[in-house]
Parts: sequence; C-alpha cells; structure tokens
Amino acid sequence: MSAGSTDLERWLTEVIAERDTGIRIGLFVDDERIQRQQLEALVDSDPTDTFGLDPKFEVQTRYRYAPKENEERPLESYRYTIPVAAEEFRESRAVLRIEVDSHRLHSISESKIDAISAAYLVDAQRGDRDGLGSVRSLRVAGLNEQRSAIRDFLTNSFGDWGLRAETGMLLTGPPGTGKTELVCSVCDELYGEVPVTISGPEVLSRWVGESEATLRRTFKQARESAVPLVYIDEIDAIGSSRASSTQDYTAQVVSQLLVLLDGVEAKRQPDADVDSPPLRVIASTNAADELDPALVRPGRLGDRRVTFDRPSVVQRRAIFHHYLETIHAHSDVLENELERAVEAEPRGLDRLVNRTEDYTGADIERVILTAARIARQDDDPKLDLATLERAISETADQLPTESVEPKAHWGPRLGASD
Repeated sequence: MSAGSTDLERWLTEVIAERDTGIRIGLFVDDERIQRQQLEALVDSDPTDTFGLDPKFEVQTRYRYAPKENEERPLESYRYTIPVAAEEFRESRAVLRIEVDSHRLHSISESKIDAISAAYLVDAQRGDRDGLGSVRSLRVAGLNEQRSAIRDFLTNSFGDWGLRAETGMLLTGPPGTGKTELVCSVCDELYGEVPVTISGPEVLSRWVGESEATLRRTFKQARESAVPLVYIDEIDAIGSSRASSTQDYTAQVVSQLLVLLDGVEAKRQPDADVDSPPLRVIASTNAADELDPALVRPGRLGDRRVTFDRPSVVQRRAIFHHYLETIHAHSDVLENELERAVEAEPRGLDRLVNRTEDYTGADIERVILTAARIARQDDDPKLDLATLERAISETADQLPTESVEPKAHWGPRLGASD
C-alpha cells in the first residue's frame, strides 16, 4: 500500500484481513455492475493506482429481513453511493457502492472518501470467502435456502478431493415462486449479470436442425466466456420425455441437449488451461414430471434439485417486508404502522400474511402494485395496512395463481414453408 493511502483504504484493508462479511462493495457504471474481468482490464499492474472519487456522496439506510432461528428483527445496513470521477468513465455515470451492516460501522466521514485502490475493488468482485462480498441486489426475499443452494453450486468444487464438480442443477416449482428471479439475483451478486441465458420456447424452430444448432451455439458461447454458465428457462419446452413424444423433432432436440450436457465434448478439458472451471448449467421448470428421465440423472441436470414451494407464513412476511422496504427506501409514503413493520417489527404485517395463504411471490407483488395504484389516486399518497387489505380484496378473484396444467406435447412441422 502506498504512503498516501486514505483512511478508507486502511479501513478496507483491515476488513479484508479480518474476513469480515458485514461489508460489501461494488463498482457500477450506468447502473450496471462492472464484472471482475472488466474491472481487471481497467486496472494497471500497479496496485497503487486509484480511481478518483467525488467527496460528495449519499447514504441510504436499508432493512433486510431474513428470519432465522430466534431472529425476528430486520438487519439494518447503510449503503453509500460515491461518484467516481476517473478518466475511464468520463462519458459514463460511475459510482462506488459500499454497503455496511450497522453493527460493523455506523458512518463514513467525508474525510475518508478521497481515493480508493482499484485493487480492492477487484478483490471485492471475486466473491470468494477471503475477500469482501459484492453489494447485495436486494431483489428477492424469503428464499434463503434456495439462494444458498444456488450460490454454493456456482462457487464450490470438489476438485481438491479429486472428484468432478457438480455441473447440473434443476429448479422446480409453481409459476411465480421466484426461480428465474433468484438465479438472476445470485448471478448479479457473483458476476454482475447472468452470463448466458436461453429460454426453452426460443429454441424451437420450424426448420430442420435449427433448434439443435441454437443449442450448440449457446453452449459454445458459454464455454468461451469468462463465466462458464448457461441458464435455461422453461426447459420443459425442449426437454419433454422422448417416450411420450409424438414428434421426431422433440427426440432430436433432447438428444442434442443430452450430448451437450454430458457428451464427449462436455467431458473434455479445455486445451489452453486444464484448470479451467467446468461448464455449469441451471435449468428451471414448472413441469418437472414431463422432462425426459435421461436429462435429470446425476451428471446432467440431476446433480442438484432445488424445489420452490409456495411461500410459508415466514416467507410471505419476508416478501411483504421486501417490497415495503423498497418503497420505504425510495419514498416517504408509508404510514407509521408500516414504517415500524419495515424498521423493527415485521410481525406487524401478519394481518396481510394471514390473508394471503397459497400466494406466490408474484401474487404478493401484484397485491403491492394494486395497493400502490389505489394510494396514488389521492392528492397526498399514503400507503397503509387498510389500503393493502383493500388490494387483497380487489385481487381475490384472480389470486392466488393456480398451478399450471400438464402441457400437451406439440411442435411446429419441420421444413414447412410460409
């Protein structure tokens, strides 16, 4: 560290040494997180190079409710947003975000916001256990076990035991339970984005061989990317059982997918670097029973299976808290009772929780949006429990969302002309 290091640099160095997980950091350009690989390209080999920071910054208090055993109060944290004035970002809006749990540090004075070594930002983006964590996206609530499973799948390997890495994960559950949103949230925290995504229905083509070619291109793109990961949404559209299929094209597409997941090419180590991480695949569906059995065996998508059920009482409370906390962070419209529920007493939301049995996260979001629309009709908009209960009543004929019926096997006629 250079002799001219700032108090903030020294503080961050101490945090790294202590492996404190209560602090997160990230660099954002035009509201998009900068990935570790992009950030490293901006940083010269000299670790004393610094980004210029505007001393004017804003601080926002956030409340995260992730109930654990004997823990009912929200976790309070402070998020500092600091403008970056570096030459590299002269045509963009770049900000440094530091998120600190309240028990770790209550404030950062302006005297500490002078310059910060870019090397620390690189360490922060790696997301390893020895460095700083990335700033949480705060996009999904009530899915702590599923979040941990996805994060562990993406970051852990059994290479040090001489075993192959887990490469396939299947997410199952009713529509609206947060499968896709959670994958996006975890990848945003780890990598800044979801590296490579594909939707099952998008793969289908009327032309012979085009669906298989699309899959091959997608997997090739993922293997060549800095983060070898493919996310397949609605995999039931292309992975239905070959035994029950009435279309030849279905068997061809499934066979191609099987080869990409566990064929010779999938098992071959990259020539350039034998230590390169293997390609990982996460797929999601709300019709798991329709998938071809060969797809869901271990070694393909069966390494891990994560179920997303309709949220429990505690999870629904966390979801309501998440949406109300977001409103609270951006606008002063919550009535006192809801403010207390956000900041200290989430059980104050139990009147809402008890009326939303079997509601999914998407259903609860619909209730919140309906309540916001009702509240905004007043000249002085305020959101209270009565408005939320009215929103539940107004949407009662449409919610909760029912489970989907099994899909019929169908497909376009290959080779047909317009």
